[in-house]
Amino acid sequence: MKRSGINVNIRRFKIKDMDAVLDMTKECWSGFSFDQKIESLFGRRGRAWWEIKRESIKAFLEAHPEWCFVAEINGEIVGYATYSVDRDRKVGHVLNNAVHPKWRGRGVGSALHERVLEELRNEGMDIAILVTSVHNVPARRMYESHGFKVVWEALYYAKSLKEEAGSIRAKRETKKWTETQHVSEA
Repeated sequence: MKRSGINVNIRRFKIKDMDAVLDMTKECWSGFSFDQKIESLFGRRGRAWWEIKRESIKAFLEAHPEWCFVAEINGEIVGYATYSVDRDRKVGHVLNNAVHPKWRGRGVGSALHERVLEELRNEGMDIAILVTSVHNVPARRMYESHGFKVVWEALYYAKSLKEEAGSIRAKRETKKWTETQHVSEA
């Protein structure tokens, strides 16, 4: 398939592709990861955000290698897309669509997305759904250009419990000290 003057080969993922897919995960998701945002606001909590994403992708691919396509250019894997199917409800879930930054803007993501949608149709799905961040403008544009409509918006909130816990402890200690002072004065 020719995209923006380059030949992109979209094919099924093979287990031998695992390292190439996992190796590009950090670069593909940098700037678009919820865990990265949490880490930037509150600091690292255990593993780095990209290690969490990498392990998530790895676990998914080990469980469902058949639900992934890769994009190749000149034999190099430059992107991947994962999906799942709910045969009872006939709903296909578009999960991850990742393109290495040096290959973005050349139609690779669209090619992967189109292949996933084709597969969902072949699997007998009636509806395709996906979730993306409001901040991921390139992905939103691509999905909307493929006919997806926003059907629900959600907000994710976070707050540090460490500061609050420290504040509550300080209040308790102040109260105990005050009560002790009143008792000793009597």
